[in-house]
Amino acid sequence: MKWECSNCQYVLNKEEFPDRCPYCGEKGTMGKVKSAQDIIDGSKVERLPKD
Repeated sequence: MKWECSNCQYVLNKEEFPDRCPYCGEKGTMGKVKSAQDIIDGSKVERLPKD
């Protein structure tokens, strides 16, 4: 799994969630990097049936 620091944009490949960035040392700045499929899935719009 890829994690990215919102402070310095360092990307880390690690299975478990890191509590701090190993590069800049900031705590609570690591977030999961979205894959292309995550972005596609998040952009799908549900269409309501026409009456």
